[in-house]
Amino acid sequence: MHRDVTWESDVDFLVGDVGFNCNYLAGELPRPGFQRLIKTPEMIQPYVDLVAELEPRRIVELGIPFGASAAFLHQLASPERLVVVELKRTPAPLLVDYIEHHGAGDVVRPRYGVDQADRAALRAIVEEEFGDEPLDLVVDDASHLYDPTVASFEELFPRLRPGGRYVIEDWTADFERLDRWAAAFSNLPPDQIAKLRQMRRDGELDPPDPLVSLLTIELVLMRASKTDVIGDIGVSRHWTSITRGPGALTPGEFRVRSSYQDSMGLLEPFLPR
Repeated sequence: MHRDVTWESDVDFLVGDVGFNCNYLAGELPRPGFQRLIKTPEMIQPYVDLVAELEPRRIVELGIPFGASAAFLHQLASPERLVVVELKRTPAPLLVDYIEHHGAGDVVRPRYGVDQADRAALRAIVEEEFGDEPLDLVVDDASHLYDPTVASFEELFPRLRPGGRYVIEDWTADFERLDRWAAAFSNLPPDQIAKLRQMRRDGELDPPDPLVSLLTIELVLMRASKTDVIGDIGVSRHWTSITRGPGALTPGEFRVRSSYQDSMGLLEPFLPR
């Protein structure tokens, strides 16, 4: 069973009896009784459509800045179990209140102080919460960094049922960070900007972290290869959505880098060795 969304304004909507505000970039507080959801209005309908199509019963969510996203998924999907993994050790007050108010403690299961890159911790959590039951949906809205995102994907994607979905939000986060970086130095002379760009590429200003957007390219290559572990892949402005194919995968052993061919070595200069 899934619930519909009722819009109260351009940025406020209801799911069931719970109100959400997705004008998160604005400075003002949301209207009384509405939770601040760190998503733009155009991101809401794709989630509604996804839940209506998938009807997920077992969900894992990685990353909850304030907890409203977990409340949103719980209201929208009415799952049997929603396990939330968050790096911060302090429980999100909003989610604590939501779980108590809705008596959802047996369904919404937050796990705080867990790094999404900790494969062993993720494995233990999923086995404890779901046993041998496959997952229907995983939503990664956590670090938006390449290595941690790959670690979570390699650990959790094999645990999806065929037809299940893995969503990586903000796969273009690198570009947004680079745009902000460029804006900060926009008033400098062109030769100094060029020098700073070269220093950044050489790792003299920041560690040259791999771009998380590269994972989407790798997954497209995997979809194009002979493997059938990916049934389909959809790329939009806000997320990459990967459908689990029928191919067999062994949890703990699956690795993205060994699951596609890049015979021309196009990605090699950009990926960690």
